[in-house]
Amino acid sequence: MSIDIRRPYSDDEVTGVKADFLEYEFEKGGVDIITCYQVLEYIDDNYVDAFAKKLLRNSHIAIASVPYMWPAGQCKWHKQDPVDVEKLISWFGTSPVFLYKVTEPEGQLARLIAIFVEGTDSEINREFWRLDAITTSTALRSQYRERTKQSLFGKLKRFTGRVHLRHRE
Repeated sequence: MSIDIRRPYSDDEVTGVKADFLEYEFEKGGVDIITCYQVLEYIDDNYVDAFAKKLLRNSHIAIASVPYMWPAGQCKWHKQDPVDVEKLISWFGTSPVFLYKVTEPEGQLARLIAIFVEGTDSEINREFWRLDAITTSTALRSQYRERTKQSLFGKLKRFTGRVHLRHRE
């Protein structure tokens, strides 16, 4: 399912629903996985917290992507720039189990990809991403990422029944 207030995506396998996400009523139990890519930065201050928290309330796993530390005015339609990790966490009210910074091909701008899992310990998650953000030790980063990946994919498998993971060298 795709929900959009103007033009929801749809095809043979995806049902498009034209609706305001904040007003949309999910079926009891919500969905297994919900994604929100490049949306939160466009939402007014009055609604962004409610939007992010509704993502979590209606899914077992929420995956969000936002521009990371783009200067205010970089995109004239963005209402939340600059977005840092603390701002993202404040919107969701919890820390992600996985947080990754992706630099765009041009190398100037970056995006954060965050994965939130229902029922995880926020304080533990916060310490994990802090360790990853501050450590310069490749070995420690590698151990952290492997631990996080195994935990995340174990939870994904429990919710979806299967997980396919591709690794690129």
